[in-house]
Amino acid sequence: MSKYSYQIISDSTSSLDKATREKYELDYARMLLSYGENNEEKYATLDYENPSFSEYFNIMRGGVRVYTDMVTAQEYKEVFSKYLKQGMDVLYIGCSSKLSGSVELAKKLAPEIEKEFPGRKIYVVDALTSNAAQKYLVIDAAKLRNEGKSVEEVYKWVEENKYDYQNYATVGTLTYLARAGRVKAAKAFFGNLFSVKPLLYNNRAGENVSYSKAKGRKGSIEALAQEIKKYITNPEKQEKIYIVHGDCLDDANELKNKIMELIPELKEIEVTELDPIVGASCGPDTLIVGFKGKFVEEVSE
Repeated sequence: MSKYSYQIISDSTSSLDKATREKYELDYARMLLSYGENNEEKYATLDYENPSFSEYFNIMRGGVRVYTDMVTAQEYKEVFSKYLKQGMDVLYIGCSSKLSGSVELAKKLAPEIEKEFPGRKIYVVDALTSNAAQKYLVIDAAKLRNEGKSVEEVYKWVEENKYDYQNYATVGTLTYLARAGRVKAAKAFFGNLFSVKPLLYNNRAGENVSYSKAKGRKGSIEALAQEIKKYITNPEKQEKIYIVHGDCLDDANELKNKIMELIPELKEIEVTELDPIVGASCGPDTLIVGFKGKFVEEVSE
């Protein structure tokens, strides 16, 4: 039985590794993915039981397309009910509604599920981001819960502060994002010319935007580190920021070292694996940094 009166739940785009989930007593609702000859659907788990993390990204490197789908109604009912039946409320912090239909389905289902558990409440937040920034936001919500904040207080805080959590990224190629409908096709074309690597960020509407580019992988890592330096706020007050990688650990560590060199006030940068849903949309060799910073509306080149 949990010591808390409410459970914080996220989803398959949150990159919440098992150690983090256990440390902060978090859970998630699983999205779906499918690929291969039979195109059989399976749950997008954050722990990569089968295939392994590297095997999954090598499947994509081999030319196999991975399809993704939102959280199902059945999954929401099972995950939410697991805690409601224990007398707990639920705070769900879901992937941006611009990237997945999951959070809108959760909002629709919440009143229906609540009827089965009188007195219990489901709070649904559209994070308007995903992945590293979503992970950071969920962890900070859990820290507030640890401090004794009520579910209403944390819900209100998340809604008021979610725009402070930024995602900046670079990918190996824009092909995956363009194919998934996450960026304009023209950008995919320019992103693949002459080893040019795109830079992306998560805008205020919750969309992925390809706004700039750098020459080569080394150049994109350097440029990404410079962007973090430009937009991060109060780095000395951030316990840690987050890098997630699409099976490119050496590049992730290089990026980490660059950021620490540029922003020595940072206490820690945690490097973990990219989740399978965002991984399918962004592709292998993706690097995403989640940090708290000022929001600036970038203009595409």
